[in-house]
Formats: sequence, structure tokens, C-alpha cells
Amino acid sequence: MEGNKIAQYIRGTGWVILIFGIIGSFIMGQIFPSISYSYSGRESESYNWIIAIIGICTSIISGLAFIGFAELIELSQQKLDTINRIKEMIEKDNVNEIVEDEKLPEL
Repeated sequence: MEGNKIAQYIRGTGWVILIFGIIGSFIMGQIFPSISYSYSGRESESYNWIIAIIGICTSIISGLAFIGFAELIELSQQKLDTINRIKEMIEKDNVNEIVEDEKLPEL
């Protein structure tokens, strides 16, 4: 089987969240500057690292969660394919073929 399409879409979504989230976090740090006031009453703006760092961390966590979930779906699909293959061999009454097949994992 070429792979689970749902897992591929979820993995792609995870990478999109990861990449665009990090880029967007740097942009948000620039759009919403940190404003500070001095004792003389002057106002100064600087890059807002807090927003950028929180956005980057959130993007990494969310993106990796999606990628990890996609991996779980693919592993489940591989297990299902293996079970179906064993079932077909048993139904064909080829028990010797099951034992001799090196592609099946050891349980």
C-alpha cells in the first residue's frame, strides 16, 4: 500500500503549522512592538520578543503534535495491513507460508 492519505494530509498540515507559525511569530513580534516609557516621559518601541517566543513555542508544539498523530495513523495502518495479510494466508490455508515468510514481524 502506498500509505494512508489521511496521515499524509495531517503530516502536511503539521509542517504548514510549523513553518508558517514560526514565520508568523517573527512577523507578529514586529507588528506588535514592546512599548517602554522612560522616567523623562519618552516612549520607545522595540521588537516584542515575548510574542515571538510564545508563538514559536506554540507553533513547534502544535506542528509536532500533528506530525506525531500522523505517524500514529501510519503505524496503525501498517499493523492493519500486516493483520490482513496474515488473515488472507490463514484463509488460503497456507500456514507453512506464514512461518517461512521473512517480511512478517516477530510477535
